[in-house]
Amino acid sequence: MFFIGVFGIGQKRKILKEVKFKCTGCMEEKAVLIQQSKSFDLFFIPVYHWDKVYLINCLSCGSLYRVKEEKINKIIESSKVEYDDIEDIIYEQVSCPMCGNRIDKSFKYCPKCGKEL
Repeated sequence: MFFIGVFGIGQKRKILKEVKFKCTGCMEEKAVLIQQSKSFDLFFIPVYHWDKVYLINCLSCGSLYRVKEEKINKIIESSKVEYDDIEDIIYEQVSCPMCGNRIDKSFKYCPKCGKEL
């Protein structure tokens, strides 16, 4: 957060809801819906928010997905996220399908179990 006297500009993250989403990185289904925005603060109190972005964060591997803004109400009501609701993959953690070890996308073989990827 950046402050000039009594004013400040920062970034806020708010967890809205736990949702069901099959992560493309680890294939787990536990995730949270996050609202991220920039804020103007007065004496450390948020006064105005702008640039709202909605994100899905996988609780297992940390993969991060941007959600289409027009799908937010549907997701909040149903607590389910479909692949069509995703606008962009911001960060994706890849796991070995055999042993579940977290690996780099460029690996051809899992360093833990040796399975070809």
